[in-house]
Amino acid sequence: MEIIVAGCGKVGTMLISAFLEDGHEVTTIDTSNSMITEIDNIYDVLAIHGNATDKNTLEEARVETADLFVAVTGSDELNMLACYLARKLGAKHTIARIRDVRKDDRSIKFLKQTLNLSLIINPEKLAAREAYRILKMPGTLKVETFSRNTFEMVEVKLKPESQMAGKTVAQVRNMIDADFIICVVQRGEKVFIPNGSFVMEAGDRVGISASVKEINKFFRVVGNNKKESHSTMILGGAVSCFNNVGPALGFAGPSSNYAMFTPVSKIALSVAMLLGRLEIYPVLIMFAPSVWSKK
Repeated sequence: MEIIVAGCGKVGTMLISAFLEDGHEVTTIDTSNSMITEIDNIYDVLAIHGNATDKNTLEEARVETADLFVAVTGSDELNMLACYLARKLGAKHTIARIRDVRKDDRSIKFLKQTLNLSLIINPEKLAAREAYRILKMPGTLKVETFSRNTFEMVEVKLKPESQMAGKTVAQVRNMIDADFIICVVQRGEKVFIPNGSFVMEAGDRVGISASVKEINKFFRVVGNNKKESHSTMILGGAVSCFNNVGPALGFAGPSSNYAMFTPVSKIALSVAMLLGRLEIYPVLIMFAPSVWSKK
C-alpha cells in the first residue's frame, strides 16, 4: 500500500515504523525541517517538508495515488482539513486524529460523514477504554472488542489450579453452560488451532471468543476472574478519566466533560479523588455554568 503520514511526532513516528515493517510504501509530511531530516535519515521513506493542508505539498506526496492518508499532527483542525483535501485529491482512505474531548459521539459521526473520513481516532479515549476493559476482567491478559462492543475476544493464561488445565476443549465446553469458542492456544513458541480433543495445559495462553454476556458466564464458572478490582487509583489523565472512563459520566449532564468545570470545582474534584469520595461529582455538576445557562 502507498501510505502518507502527516505529522512526524511520537505517534507519527510509530506509525511510520509499523507501516515499513509491514512492507508498505510510506511518504511523510511535516512542517518541522529538523524532524523531516531526522525521519529521512532513519527510515526509508519519501520525507517532505511542508504543510499537509497545502495542495502543492499533497501533490508532491502523490496523494492522488495514495491508498491511505493518516493525519496525526498536533492540531485537530489541521488533521481534519488535511484529510478532507487528501480525499478530494484522490486518496482512497483517510484517518484523522482528533483529541478534543468536548466532541461527543454525535459530533464525531457528523465530522466523519461531512469530511468523508474513513476513521477518526482519539488516543485518550482508546487508552481509557483499554484501561476499563482490563479493570473489568483483571484475570485476563488481553481484551479485544468487536461489532460495536457486543463481541469480545479475551486471552487468559491457565494456572495449575485452573479448571481448564488438563482438560480437552470438548470437556470444557460440556462443563460450562455458555456459548463460546476456544479459538487459539499458544504454548511456548507454538500456536495451535484446537479441536475438541486438544488437551490444554497449565501455562497455556488461551484465546476465547464470545458475546459480552456469555464471556461473563464463562468466567463465573472457570473462576479465572476471581481477583476483582475493588479500588483503583488514577494518576493524571483527568480529561481522559472524566470524559471517557465510566460511560455513566458521559450521560451525567451538559457538564459531564471535565473541561467545562470551573477551576474551583476541578480542585474539589481532585481532592475528592484522593479521598475516594466521588459522590461529590453530582454536586459539582450543579456549579457548572452550562447547567444554569438559558437555552
